[in-house]
Amino acid sequence: METLDKKITVIARFNGNGGTYPIYLKFSNSYIKLKTPDAIWKERVGRNFITRFSVSDGANRYILALNHETLEWKLEAINDE
Repeated sequence: METLDKKITVIARFNGNGGTYPIYLKFSNSYIKLKTPDAIWKERVGRNFITRFSVSDGANRYILALNHETLEWKLEAINDE
């Protein structure tokens, strides 16, 4: 698994129950279509609330993090499947 911790652009879907799901991420100047997240977990880091997503595009697994305070997305890690 390659750890990156890099700010990225994400296109996300918001459902009526307050859930957020990434559907595309922009990485290396191209948009990658993502499948439904396999795992979602939340944690508090200091005063920030972070939601993490384990999601695949069929070839790679990505760990994405959404900071609810700043609304910034980060690509934390990539793993070949």
